[in-house]
Parts: sequence; C-alpha cells; structure tokens
Amino acid sequence: MVELPGRGETFVTDTPGPTPDSPAILLLHAVGTTGLLSWYPAIKPLSQRFRVLTMDQRWHGRGIQSPEFSLSDCADDAAALIEVLGLRDPIVGGYSMGSMIAQLVWRQHPDLVEGLVLGATTDHFRNTPWERGFHASMELAMGG
Repeated sequence: MVELPGRGETFVTDTPGPTPDSPAILLLHAVGTTGLLSWYPAIKPLSQRFRVLTMDQRWHGRGIQSPEFSLSDCADDAAALIEVLGLRDPIVGGYSMGSMIAQLVWRQHPDLVEGLVLGATTDHFRNTPWERGFHASMELAMGG
C-alpha cells in the first residue's frame, strides 16, 4: 500500500527491471478490475526491459475510496504515485478506462510523463443514450 499525500492509500505492485536504472512503466487498468488482475500476464515480459508498476484505481480493488469517482481524480492519483515514488520520465500505459486516464495524466501533468501506450481507447465519450445507460449501470454495479 502506498500513501498518496492528501489523496488516500492505494495498492501498488512494483516489479524491478533488469538494472536499478531501468525505465519505468506505470500500467493502468480497465473498469471493473484491478492493476494486477489486468496486467499480470504482461509484467514478467515487460520487466525484462522496464521497472513495471501497477496501481489499483479509485473505487477498484484496494484503490482509494472516495465519495465521488472521476477520471481526472484517477489521473491525479497516478501523477501523485509518480511523484511519491520519484519515477523519472515514466511511460504510462493504459487499457480501456486506464488508457483514458493515461491520456489525462499526460494532459494534466505533461512534465511527469515520457510517453504513452494506449489500448482499446478513446479520448472522450460520445454521450449517446446507450453510453449514458452503460455508464450509469456501471456506477450502480460498482456501488456508486
């Protein structure tokens, strides 16, 4: 567990790379899962080149519990983790929801991010009736 000052505590995995100065990659998970559950198949191969970190996002697994959920807050949490751990120029990777958060980390904290790797992503929701229903049902399913 890592304390993010003024934000809360979240579960982080930190797998060393081949050398102490290996570049870091922070992997952000999809909705309804956790960092380790989403990324465990990729950690070992990536650790051959990178220091590999995962974190549980707000409202997921052992992530920060807060009254409200926002992707922007999740991005600030990831940035706080980068700062707390003293990561230098990490790559931030994300899948689905995690990729939207990765983009926000870069937009909100461009000085902290060296690069992005994005999978199954968009940069916004279209706000169609179907999408509003989907997101409302996900919020209910997650206890919001």
